Amino acid sequence: MQTRSKLSFALLSFIAIIGCSETPQETAKDVAAAQKEAVQEVANAKGDAQERVDEAAQNYNEAAKDANADVQAAATEAGNEMREERAELSLEQAKAAYDVEVTRFDAALKVHAERCDALTGDAKAACNTAAVSEHSVGIADAKAKLERIENSLKTSG
Repeated sequence: MQTRSKLSFALLSFIAIIGCSETPQETAKDVAAAQKEAVQEVANAKGDAQERVDEAAQNYNEAAKDANADVQAAATEAGNEMREERAELSLEQAKAAYDVEVTRFDAALKVHAERCDALTGDAKAACNTAAVSEHSVGIADAKAKLERIENSLKTSG
C-alpha cells in the first residue's frame, strides 16, 4: 500500500507541475502585462514625485517672496530710522552751534563792556549801546539760523 501511496503522490505532483506550467504564449502575455503594470507604476511614482517637488518649489517660492518682503520692510524701517537719527544729529549740531555762538557773543559783550568802562559820559553810553546792539544782532542771527535748520528738518522729516 505504501508503494501505491507513493505512486499516487508522484502522479499528483506531476499533474500539479504540468498543470501549473504556462505555454510560451501565456508567459509572454503575463510578462507583457507585468511590464505594462510596471511602466504604469513608474509613471505614477514619477507623477507623485513631481507633485511633491512642485509643491516644495511653490512653498520655497512663497517663503522666498515673504523673506524678500520682510527684508524690504526691514530695509525701509532701517532707512527711516537712519533718516530720523540723521535729522536728530543735524538738529543737535545746529543747537550746539547756536550755543557756541551765544557764548561767543556773550563773551564779546563782556569784553566790549570792559572797553566801554574806560570811557566816560556820552562816549561810554554810545559804546555800551553799540556793544549791546552788536550782541543782540549776533544772537538774533544765530537764533534765526537755528530756526531755519529746525524748520528745514520739520519739512523734510
